[in-house]
Amino acid sequence: MNCYCGINAVSRVNVKNQASFYCAKGKCSFYKEAQTSYLPRTLPNMGQIIPSIQQQHHQNVPSSTIGVMNTSTVSTLGHNSNVVIHKGSPVDLSFSIYNFEHNNSELCIWISVSFGYQPPITKVLESYTEKNAKYNPRSKIWIILLDVYEKFVSTLLSDQFKNIVRVKELPRFLPKGLKWYREIHHKMREVSQSNEEIELKLTEHFYDMVLPYQLEGIRFIIRHHGRGLIADEMGCGKTCQVIGVLMHYRHLWPALIIVPSEMVANQWRKELFKFMGNLIKDEDVHIVKSGTHDAKGKICLISYSMLDRVNAKNNTLQGYKVVACDEAHSLKNTDSKKAQNAIPLLKKADVAVCITGTPQPNRPKELYALCNALAPKFFSNYDDFTGRYCDRKLTCRGRDKSGWDVDGSSNEDELSKLLSEMIMIRRMKATVLNDLPIKDRVHIYVEPDEGMKIELQASKSTFDELKKKANSWNENERMRKQNEIDAATTRLWTVTGRAKIGGIIKEIKRLLHDAQIGRGEDEVAHNQALAN
Repeated sequence: MNCYCGINAVSRVNVKNQASFYCAKGKCSFYKEAQTSYLPRTLPNMGQIIPSIQQQHHQNVPSSTIGVMNTSTVSTLGHNSNVVIHKGSPVDLSFSIYNFEHNNSELCIWISVSFGYQPPITKVLESYTEKNAKYNPRSKIWIILLDVYEKFVSTLLSDQFKNIVRVKELPRFLPKGLKWYREIHHKMREVSQSNEEIELKLTEHFYDMVLPYQLEGIRFIIRHHGRGLIADEMGCGKTCQVIGVLMHYRHLWPALIIVPSEMVANQWRKELFKFMGNLIKDEDVHIVKSGTHDAKGKICLISYSMLDRVNAKNNTLQGYKVVACDEAHSLKNTDSKKAQNAIPLLKKADVAVCITGTPQPNRPKELYALCNALAPKFFSNYDDFTGRYCDRKLTCRGRDKSGWDVDGSSNEDELSKLLSEMIMIRRMKATVLNDLPIKDRVHIYVEPDEGMKIELQASKSTFDELKKKANSWNENERMRKQNEIDAATTRLWTVTGRAKIGGIIKEIKRLLHDAQIGRGEDEVAHNQALAN
């Protein structure tokens, strides 16, 4: 009997002497049932269906007549019936990426094999050399190398095993993509080099301003062929790492930096001059402020909204070989204008760097856009991604156009390993605390105006008077007047805060004025606007 896929159907007999038939690979919805009868075990060509001892005892059937199916009953299920009869229930066997092992320039990709107790499968795994397969006693699973995966699957799908195991293979894109990744990994010279051996094309001025873990982030991008996601926790200095990557690949300039807004573009401009020093001049950094883009300067800054206007009018942004995206988590929706405008630029660039402080989305499907932008040859198909990592289910009320529900999650651990290995580096403040500079706390004393001095003194006098009276109150009086004390305390805190406002504004203006030294006219005007 064949299922809808055209392959032999698998059968199972329960304790009620009923046989059920279904797809051997679980790919189609084929399912049929039939009542069987026991025959003497003198028909070796029929195979064996041997229930457990508990089932034999429950049925009270002599062991000499257990487990052989009546072919006349089965034949009524189909004209070309070819029934596969097996011993016991087949076990489910599945695969998952276990880890990536780096040995100098060699990359070994291990795949875990999960299955129930089945000695024949264990014997096959034991037949491989320890270099290709081994048992992990800690996690109690077998792991095999990617090189022997196809051979192992081929063995399990042979006639010898088809009655004892149901194999759930890895999606085709995974073995194919892993082989591609390993191949380009071996071709890169930087892969076999340690962090200290990778030559960074940075200035001495830049080295003096960054911390060791930030240099490690730059080397991570270089080791991954100039493509990656820097997802450090907020406050770890992601901007300077992107600037370091731009500096290393300056032979590929001009560079394009996509930012959330024009205000952020001005902040980026300031950071570029701060870390690059004399490497760039004022006219080398250009901020796009209109839909008519004039591609001047070595580094171009553009907001996501302006990017949409420029793409609508011309196609002059397609030639950038170095592209960086700030706040890249805003690209999570592949149907949004931001994603549709930015992702093609990232995919076509030789160097593509994204940064975000919040890389953890609500659902795995929101990671696909970034994965596709930074590793388009591996994460090339949306259906493959959602089928493996989004627990995709067919539903009549699907949330996307195809009728699939992809809001779930599956194989989360495997996806995390792929991201960490291929495109993403993430450090938390707690892990790099030793590299961070000591906080410099400075007390700045401000002088309130005369009106605030009078109001502040009145509030303080009221508070001090209540506090003095409270010393003579008994417990009942203190409880009755507690609200009065709390109100006086809150009043004093409020007036104290208002008294500092004038001094704080003066200090901010002073800092903005100091920051204007050596900056361009656009930034000076921006800072003056903030000060006013």
